Amino acid sequence: MRRRWAEPDECDEKDRRARGALGPLVRAERLPDVRKAGWGVLPFPPDLAVEIFSPGNLRKLADFHHRVRDFIDAGVGELWVIYPDARYATVYRPDGSARVLRDRAALSAPRILPGFEIALDELWRSLLV
Repeated sequence: MRRRWAEPDECDEKDRRARGALGPLVRAERLPDVRKAGWGVLPFPPDLAVEIFSPGNLRKLADFHHRVRDFIDAGVGELWVIYPDARYATVYRPDGSARVLRDRAALSAPRILPGFEIALDELWRSLLV
């Protein structure tokens, strides 16, 4: 069965079809209904998801790639996959495009987080502390 974003009544820890992001961000205007319903898990994909590729992902590389595809297929607004060991990031957008950022580039999502930007050099320094 294809994985999909979890519906509120399907969200339990044993449900392998549900996806959650390491760093999900949802704009405030999308949250009122969720707060009223008391859901612990969002029934829709986040506006921005952040995943960090760690050495542990090497053992299950295919699973990690499926996870990325599942986020895109679910309609996440933007997905940032950070590769700290290799010192680059890939930004995936809903239109299917992907952009690799390295060195002095910066991560930003102007339509989701206006004014926010973080330089990869700064990110690498913060991850090494």
